[in-house]
Amino acid sequence: MFRGICSVTLSPKLGSRSNAMLSPSLLLPGFRSISTCGTVSVGGVQALLRRPLEEPRFPLVPCGFLAQLPLALRPALKWLAQKDSLAQDMLLLTSPAERTRARLLALAYAELVNAEVEYVGISADTTEADLKQRREILSGGSVAFSDSPPVKAALEGSILVLDGLERAERNVLPTLNNLLENREMSLEDGRFLIEAHRYQLLKPLQVDHESGTRSNACSTSRLAAVHPNFRVVALASPCPPFDGRALDPPLRSRFQSLLIPSAPAEELASSLRGPLGANAESVVMAAEAIMELERQSIHHNTAFFSFSSSALQRYCSRKPAQPDALRILQRVYPPLEYGELSPLAASQVNQALLQLGMDANTRESGKEGAQMMSCGHYRTAELDATARAIQADMAAGNNILLVAHRGAGKSALIRSLRLETWQTFNLHRDLTARDLLQRRVTDEVSGESAWADQPVANAARTGEVVVLDGVHRLPAGALVAAFGRLCSERELDLPDGTRLVDNACEGEATVGRKQKLAGSFRLVALAEPGSWLSPEVAALFSTHFLPEMMPAEIGEALPLLVPTATPKLCQDIVCMASAALATQSDTSFSERERDLMRLSFRVLLRIVCQAAISPDRGSLPKIVHNTMMSRFWPVRLREAMEGWLKPIEREYAISTSKHAIERDVSDFDEDALLIGLQVTRRSPQRPELVPAPRSFFSSPAAVSAVRQILICEEAGEHAVLLLGNQGVGKNVAADRALQLLQAEREYVQLHRDTTVSSLTVRPVLQNGRLRYEDAPLVRAAKHGRVCVLDEADKAPIEVVIILKALVEDGELLLGDGRRLCRKRNRPSDILINPDFRLWVLANRPGFPFHGNHFFRECGDVFAAIVLDNPDISSETALLHHIAPTYPKRQILDKLALAFAELRKLAESTAISYPYSMREAIAVARHLEKFPKESVADALSNVLTYEAFDPPLLRQLLHVFDSQGLRVEELKAVFNTVSGDKGSRSLKAADIEIRYYPAHGGGRSTPRTPTQQPKHGEVDPTGAPHVGGNRWAGGSGGSDTAGLGGRGGPYRLWDGNPVFQVDDAMKKVSSESKSKARALARQAWQNRLEDIEKMDPNMWALYEDILCNVEPQVAQLRAIFRDAKDKKTERIWKRNCSDGELDDTRLVEGIAGERSVYKKRGEAEVRNQLGENTRRQKRRLCFVMDCSGSMYRFNSLDGRLNRMLEATCLILESMEGHTNFDYAILGHSGESAHIPFVCFGHPPANRGERLKILQKMLAHSQFCFPGDNTIEATDAAIDYGRLSVLIDKEWRLSSRPLQTGAVCFGRTVLQQVLQDFSVEPEREKQAFVVVISDANFRRYGLDPIWWSNSLRRSSRVDGHAVMIGSIGEEASTIRDALPPGQGHVVLDTALLPSVFRSIFEQAGMICDEL
Repeated sequence: MFRGICSVTLSPKLGSRSNAMLSPSLLLPGFRSISTCGTVSVGGVQALLRRPLEEPRFPLVPCGFLAQLPLALRPALKWLAQKDSLAQDMLLLTSPAERTRARLLALAYAELVNAEVEYVGISADTTEADLKQRREILSGGSVAFSDSPPVKAALEGSILVLDGLERAERNVLPTLNNLLENREMSLEDGRFLIEAHRYQLLKPLQVDHESGTRSNACSTSRLAAVHPNFRVVALASPCPPFDGRALDPPLRSRFQSLLIPSAPAEELASSLRGPLGANAESVVMAAEAIMELERQSIHHNTAFFSFSSSALQRYCSRKPAQPDALRILQRVYPPLEYGELSPLAASQVNQALLQLGMDANTRESGKEGAQMMSCGHYRTAELDATARAIQADMAAGNNILLVAHRGAGKSALIRSLRLETWQTFNLHRDLTARDLLQRRVTDEVSGESAWADQPVANAARTGEVVVLDGVHRLPAGALVAAFGRLCSERELDLPDGTRLVDNACEGEATVGRKQKLAGSFRLVALAEPGSWLSPEVAALFSTHFLPEMMPAEIGEALPLLVPTATPKLCQDIVCMASAALATQSDTSFSERERDLMRLSFRVLLRIVCQAAISPDRGSLPKIVHNTMMSRFWPVRLREAMEGWLKPIEREYAISTSKHAIERDVSDFDEDALLIGLQVTRRSPQRPELVPAPRSFFSSPAAVSAVRQILICEEAGEHAVLLLGNQGVGKNVAADRALQLLQAEREYVQLHRDTTVSSLTVRPVLQNGRLRYEDAPLVRAAKHGRVCVLDEADKAPIEVVIILKALVEDGELLLGDGRRLCRKRNRPSDILINPDFRLWVLANRPGFPFHGNHFFRECGDVFAAIVLDNPDISSETALLHHIAPTYPKRQILDKLALAFAELRKLAESTAISYPYSMREAIAVARHLEKFPKESVADALSNVLTYEAFDPPLLRQLLHVFDSQGLRVEELKAVFNTVSGDKGSRSLKAADIEIRYYPAHGGGRSTPRTPTQQPKHGEVDPTGAPHVGGNRWAGGSGGSDTAGLGGRGGPYRLWDGNPVFQVDDAMKKVSSESKSKARALARQAWQNRLEDIEKMDPNMWALYEDILCNVEPQVAQLRAIFRDAKDKKTERIWKRNCSDGELDDTRLVEGIAGERSVYKKRGEAEVRNQLGENTRRQKRRLCFVMDCSGSMYRFNSLDGRLNRMLEATCLILESMEGHTNFDYAILGHSGESAHIPFVCFGHPPANRGERLKILQKMLAHSQFCFPGDNTIEATDAAIDYGRLSVLIDKEWRLSSRPLQTGAVCFGRTVLQQVLQDFSVEPEREKQAFVVVISDANFRRYGLDPIWWSNSLRRSSRVDGHAVMIGSIGEEASTIRDALPPGQGHVVLDTALLPSVFRSIFEQAGMICDEL
């Protein structure tokens, strides 16, 4: 695109600029110097030199970039010179993967005109202080202002490079608008920047405000001139099509833009021919093919992982040890090794490479076999090959990105490289781009604010290797903003203004703001795969993916790593690992589900160790279930795991009985729990920190829980996770174990607002100086105590994730620069005491608990213990212990049985609240203290919440009634919630109760006697009416509809204050009461006809069906009411001018900055390619069986009734929910797609719902025989796929569709779907639930056909629910379907459990899966 714009001939290679006295004409053939010290001509365009070439080079003038500028970009220098001569600011647009080329051009031009460069890497955390001025604290407490790079550049005439405009938050960059347009800016220190020419005009007119006289001295002026040579070169990627935020029009209009393309094939061939030799041609052909596919994807507006030609050139220039073309491409283009990053790109690129003779699916193998490293790390041949490739890349000067799933051995592999000097930097989401480089501190003596190096900046000076552990957790854009120049140009701009450079020009001194970057410095980034790995990030590193170990390799490694494991145990583990590995390739599971079921090598080692040294803990299958916490998984995932364990379970006898100690243990019998265990009691230095739990009762369940903790202590586990429902005794068990061990405890209660600093070191202000206090976690690590972290699931994941580094790596960087570690390498390091233990307590994941999925994120580094609800005998003994003097001992036994039954209902999802032992104890305590009160009174203390849910209350009352707990009395307690009868607070006759309205009102004496009830006249003025009998809606009167009166037919409020007639005056004749009731019924019937569109007979029919499923409707509504969506969860928004003080910005707060607060807000949704900012709704399509067999066999097993009840359950439960959309189709022998409810058109009221049920019933009665279950499933899946496409606003204009065709035209559906070639969804957005009577044998249908139909689309998740069966036919069909996708429900009460399992997979209940 640049051809023809330069009038001079450019040489293909630029010379080295090593002598400051050389002129541009010697450096750039075709560029002639017009003036020795004034200008340079670029293609006939004159540009001003910022400084004479004869003078010594200024520190911040770029060096060596002109020599690197490729031939294809040299004509762009003329364009930059044109804009420079016009005093216009420039915007270089490029794809994110080619940002290095644009930055290289900007730096080369600055070198050409001998201008200094100020650099700002833009990120979402860039604030006004980064663009204007930052306050600094001076000695004595005074405050001064430090200019930011834009202000420095404006005053000194430098070139300001703004890198990544699309990464900035909205309304941040407009801070620079006036500086760009008018060269004006108001500064915080009171100065005002103005354009240089205007400054010269105003300079003679400056007034000394102290003397009142005119003065020419600039020191008396608050004006400052913007240097005429000041220019801005911004770098950005257009949005769309790339990720990020579109530029604000006022900002965009201030720039002149130029597109910087990828390197052409000629440039690639020229640059690669030297280092690669004969392999250069194949690499260039492959790169050109990938870039052509990228250009086509942009033209068709489809997502594609961009290729970085600059990354390829940089990698090859360092002469890779493996010049193989495919290996080189894999280092710079991650989708070749990990196709899930961009399935469409991976598929198309692999096909293109196959045509060039390259197979990206071949696995690299090492030269040697497997080996055991001295550090305890086991290397397979493939792992060894990866390690060798990493070492070779580091030796060549590349920074490394190592990607693998958690537990795969990333950290262990890096430790096995035996690096000379290295340190780990554990990352989390709260870190900003600035925090990755330096942090704000205050001097302990003077109190002055300063910058302290973080590990990366410190290692860049000393030449160490920094391991960035967890880069996938960083906020978007932070990694690139902080390390973009470091990885590309080997230069690092620090927040304090220092620039570290690797290769300084000859004769240059690296002092002051310019300092030396050590040549041996490298970055090694560790991460898990995910969408965070963008093309821009991939362009910075040499990317390596750690291969997963194959079952045979696992079998070789286990005996070496766990010598005590028997060959039979290792064989069983290999068998299980093989089955689990097959699950990872099953596309019927979502990516999150596969991630949850992943058996990492770390988890396998933990399972083997437990099975080898703790045979008394149960069989291998039981250990596997406990380690993976599978009891908290959805049903389909548990079934999949049971499939892994089937070969093993044949040989292991699984005991479901819980371990119990028959002998009770009292507080005076401390040795009983230690029988058979080799644990050491400690000698506490501070006995007051040793817990003494008074509430511990040695029931079998409690003793078993304590013993499990002690077994972990015996096994040497330093980190234990106690997981269970509320009230199961996690805290009591932990405290009792600590008491027996005589271990000191540091306790921390975590919550939503817990931060990393509050968990590790707390920043505090003392006498204007920033100091840090050790939090309990650090104190425990220093002094060898046990740190108990309670409610870990309530804390943000980005906070508790740091525990993973402490447990796994034994190293944790603190906020004050110190480091917890097991081996002291620096004077400031804190040595972790060998007696330090970390015990984490958390509730189980998923509904109805509202916490985060702690176990999924970092639970695999802990020894996990699941604490269940106690068995009946344990709970009974506990209740007798709580209420020792209560006379009715059998009542306590019945309470234990009743609460055990409630927990079973909660486990089966029949009720939502998981009643715990805590509620039973509260009832027992009440009865012990007030024995004369009834059981109903005691139960009402814990069940009052359910009084507002009549269906649930009836269900609970039935449970207590079945245990003989006087259900009639309970009904009296919870008869109403209005307070007119049955309420505990109103049943005492001697208590006077009066109601007083909040606004006015009082007592009323009617002015007229009671006559005939009537509605009354409507007053259009809305005036209040009290005590009469004419107006409707009044109060304290007679006969009319109103409030607080007497004899009226029904209640009606006009909005005015209410006046109440005394009860003594409310005497109405029986005739009036009868007439009032008749009027009320008539009004109710009219209201039903208006709202529900039902007559009384229709309502009775619907009510009969609704009553049968009313408890289930309440249950599903409770599920949806409590459901949460992580993508819309409120987050901390930082850099606010109000809210809570941000402890990471205390220094700025001392200095007086305003934006030092944080507050909760909604997460901003960013535009991405092919997506809309609004959240896409999930689609649920229910397919109901309306075939003739439903009607025929209804008298046999009630299947038609269950189908109607299931439909009613769906219709009632889905009402009012906007986060998802649903449709109901039908199928029979006549048709495979019968529309009942279309997406986006749910029934508006119960009248419309009843019509749907009536249509289903009529169709089943009169339709022809036959079965179209398979065809109906196919049609529903196609319908779900199309609905997703329409919701994503795919363009259907090429094939106009009518509403009926879109919803139900099967042929049209297939034609439309064939026209779309789209990238598979990472998360399924459509779900199909097919309800059938399983009458396959009669019509010769094979269940395998149904299985294939349910899995025919990767976009749609299908489920089959069979509500009828002749013999065992339904069970046979279910066994042939994919795990978790077939359900047999012969009782409508079980439908919520099935639907809950399906909704969990839809992400509508718990987004943790």
